Amino acid sequence: MHHPKLVLFLCLLLIPFYAVAKSDILLSQCSDHCGLPFPLQVYEDIENTVQYSNLHKNPLFKDVFDKKPNYGPSNSDFWIRFSIHNDTPSDKIIWLELNPYVIDATLFSSSVVSNNHTHTTANEIETQVTGASYSLHEREIKHVKPILRLSIKANQEKTYYLRFRSIVSVMDFTFWNVERFAETESTNQYLFGMWYGLMLVMIIYNLFLFTSIKDKSYLYYCLYLIGIVLNQMGISGHALYIAPSQTASLFTETFGIFYAFWAIQFVKSFLHTHKNPNANLLLNTLAAALIIPLYFLLSANHKLCIVSMNVIGIVIVMSVATIGIQSFRKGFKPARFFVLAWSFLLVGVLIFIVRGLGYIPSNLITENSARIGAAIEVILLSIALADRINQFKRERQHEIELRLLALEKVEKMHEVFEKFVPHQFLELLHKDDLLSLTPGDHIQRTMTILFSDIRAFTELSESMTPTENFKFINSYLSRMEPHIQQNNGFIDKFIGDAIMALFDESPDDAVNSGISMIKSLSTYNEHRASSGYRPLSIGIGINTGKLILGTVGDNTRMDSTVISDAVNLASRIEGLCKTYGVSLLISHETYVSLNNPAQFNCRLIDIVKTKGKQQETIIYEVIDADNNESAALKNASLEEFDSAISYFQAKKFEKALQIFNKIIVLHPEDNPAIVYATRCQEEIKGTR
Repeated sequence: MHHPKLVLFLCLLLIPFYAVAKSDILLSQCSDHCGLPFPLQVYEDIENTVQYSNLHKNPLFKDVFDKKPNYGPSNSDFWIRFSIHNDTPSDKIIWLELNPYVIDATLFSSSVVSNNHTHTTANEIETQVTGASYSLHEREIKHVKPILRLSIKANQEKTYYLRFRSIVSVMDFTFWNVERFAETESTNQYLFGMWYGLMLVMIIYNLFLFTSIKDKSYLYYCLYLIGIVLNQMGISGHALYIAPSQTASLFTETFGIFYAFWAIQFVKSFLHTHKNPNANLLLNTLAAALIIPLYFLLSANHKLCIVSMNVIGIVIVMSVATIGIQSFRKGFKPARFFVLAWSFLLVGVLIFIVRGLGYIPSNLITENSARIGAAIEVILLSIALADRINQFKRERQHEIELRLLALEKVEKMHEVFEKFVPHQFLELLHKDDLLSLTPGDHIQRTMTILFSDIRAFTELSESMTPTENFKFINSYLSRMEPHIQQNNGFIDKFIGDAIMALFDESPDDAVNSGISMIKSLSTYNEHRASSGYRPLSIGIGINTGKLILGTVGDNTRMDSTVISDAVNLASRIEGLCKTYGVSLLISHETYVSLNNPAQFNCRLIDIVKTKGKQQETIIYEVIDADNNESAALKNASLEEFDSAISYFQAKKFEKALQIFNKIIVLHPEDNPAIVYATRCQEEIKGTR
C-alpha cells in the first residue's frame, strides 16, 4: 500500500542543509539577459582566508532561495558557484554585470567539453578580475560598472566560482547578451546624463544666487548637492572618470558623510534653528556624530562605516522632517516647500539605506530611489529658496545703499548705476549724478509714453523653469531695448515682461520705436521657430501728455517714478491691442502731436472710454507695424474702413456691416474689421 504523503515527507528529510548540486544556466534560455541561477549557491568567507584551490572541492555551499540575495554591509568575502552550459551550436560571449558596490571580484572557471556523449574536463583554470578597486585600464571590459567577460564554446559547459567583496553585498548580478547590454546601457547613461545635468544646473543657479545675495543657505545647499552628485558617482561607478580607482572606491562612503554634514548646515541656515536652541542642539549633535562613520572609514572598516552612516542618516531624516514641520507651524512660510522637498529626498534616501541594510529587496525603484528623490527635491527646494528671494533682495538693496554712502563720487559708480537710473532721467531733473538726488526732486513736462507687453506671457512662463524664465526675459528685453535707445527714448521700468519707456523729444520717436520693436520681433520669432519654440506676439500702446517725473521715498530709500493719467492711459491703450487684434495703437493726443504725420499710415480704430477715465479717447492703429502684405491691404481699404467706422458711429450698422464684410473679403486677417463686423451683427440682431 502506497503512502504518498509519507514518501514526500521522507524526501524532504533527505534534502541536506548544504547543497552540493550545481546551479546551471542554459544559454539557449538566456538569449537576451538573465539573472543568477535560482537557487544560488553561496558561501560566506567571514575570515577572508579561503582560496580557490581549497574551495572548489568544498561542498559547503548553501542554496539561497532569493533571486537577488542581499547580505547588507559586510566585510566578508562571498563566493558564488554556478555552471553555464552552451547548448547552442555556436560559440558564445556573454557579459556578467556586477553592481557598482563590488570592490574586488575574481572569477575562476574550468570547462567541460561534450563530444559524442563523453565529457572532458580541462585542467586549465581561467581567472579574471574587476571591481571598484581596479582602474578602467586594469579591467578587461573598460566600463564604469564591474563587468566580466565569459567566453563559452559550442557544447561546452563551464563551472564558475566568483569571489567578491562589496560595500553592500547585494547580489543583483546580470548576464547579458553583449549587443543587448550596449542598447540598455545607452539608455541608462542618457538618464544619468539628464540627472547630472539637472544637478549641475541647480548647482550653478544656486551659486549665482549665493554670489548675488550672499546668503549662506545657498552655499550650503550647493555643497550638499555636490556631495550628492559625488556620492552617486561613487555608487554608479562614474567616479572612475575623475579619480584613481582606489580613491573612487571611497566616493560612496566619503561623500555620503560629506553631503549629510552639509545637509545639516543647510537645514540650520534655512530654518534659522539658532532661534530654536533644542533643534539647533540636536542638529549639532547629529553633525558631530558623523565622526563615527568617518572613523570607521579611516580604519578601512567598510561594514561599520556603512551601518553607522545609515543609522545616523535615518535619525537625520526623522529630525529634519520634525524640525521642518515645527518651523512651518510657527509661521515660516518657505518651510512648506522645504518640508515637501526634503521629504521626497529623504524618503528616497531612506529606501536606499534600508535596501543597503538588506531589509527590502533590490529592484529598479529601490536601486534608484536616492536619485529619484534628489531630482524631485532639487526642483521643490529651488522653489522654497525662490520664496525667500524678495527678502534677500531687500537685504541686498539695503547693503548697496550703505555702501553708496561710503563710496566716493567716481565714474565707475555712474557706469554701474546708470543701468538702474538712466542718465536721461538725471538730465531731465538737472542733476549731475546720483549723489545729488533727494526725495521729492521732480519736474513736470509733456512727454510720450510707450507701454509694451507680451501676449499670454503667464501661460508661457508656467511652461519654463526659473532659469529658463530669466534667460527668456533677458533675451527678449535685450532685443527690444536698442530700438528705444536708437529713437531717443529711455526705459523707465521693466515690469516683468512689460516695458515702460519715455520719449522727451518727439512723439515720432515713440511711434518709430514701436514699429521697429514689432519688426524686430519677426526676426526673433524666426530664431525661436528654428529652436522649436512658439512665436511671440506683443502689444504696444503710446500716449502723449503731461507727467511728473521725479523721486519718491525718504532719506533711506528712494525710487524713480512717473506720475500722470497719461501714463495710465498708455497702459490702457496697450491693453486694447488685444481687443482689436492689432500690434500698435496710439492715442489722439499722440496722433495730433506728430511732427511728420505723413510719415506714418494710421487709421482711426475707435472712440473709447478706458477704465478709470470719464473722457472718451480716440485711438488709432499704426498700419506700418504690420508686415508688408497686411499693411498694403489695409492701406488699400483705408477710405472704406474710415467710411465704415463713420457709419458705425452714426448707428447705421447695416451699411457699416456691408463695408466691413467687403474689407474682410479682401483681407481676411484684418482683425479690427472682423471685430466691427461682429459688433454690427450684434447691434442689428438687437434691434430686431
